[in-house]
Amino acid sequence: MLSDILNSLLQVIVFALIPSLVYLIWFRQQSSYFEFLGIKRANFKANALAAIASLLFLVPPLVLVAVDPQFKSILADPETITGKFAALGWHWTTVISILFIAVIKTSFAEELFFRGFIAKRLIA
Repeated sequence: MLSDILNSLLQVIVFALIPSLVYLIWFRQQSSYFEFLGIKRANFKANALAAIASLLFLVPPLVLVAVDPQFKSILADPETITGKFAALGWHWTTVISILFIAVIKTSFAEELFFRGFIAKRLIA
């Protein structure tokens, strides 16, 4: 579990390194770092719509787990993240670790690099 958390932090650092260097070299005078990456506070409506969309997209995988034994066996495979956590058991530390990996490693690192950096450069 600790290695997964450290791996998540390392991935965020690596994914932030390239945009940070580009910002420091070429864009430092034009905008703040967070504006450069497109990081800003969302309003209540955007957060509510994101929560509703998340719940809607959660239903099909849950149905697949309940209905399809092959899908369930894939998730239980010890080589997958869900299989590793299933082997650990459901404890509060496991849940925190899952949330940390899902939010920091998967979501934040990818959004930071691909949407915040690459997409903005391609659009410009």
